[in-house]
Amino acid sequence: MRKLCCPALLPYLILLIFKDIPCHVCAKDKPYFDPASDTEVTVPATGAAYLHCKVHNLGKVEVHNLRYFIP
Repeated sequence: MRKLCCPALLPYLILLIFKDIPCHVCAKDKPYFDPASDTEVTVPATGAAYLHCKVHNLGKVEVHNLRYFIP
């Protein structure tokens, strides 16, 4: 089994811009991951992982479905 971190699989742009802002103290006008979301998903190594992450306060920022693997 491999554990995948949900926020790490979302576009790096949001993470890089807001990496120093913890989820529970985000500014109202900046995107942040829902702290109630599951942060780990366990799937077989050859299985598909479905990540259901909520991002709040997107505004004009877009979240894209990027397919890549992070070891």
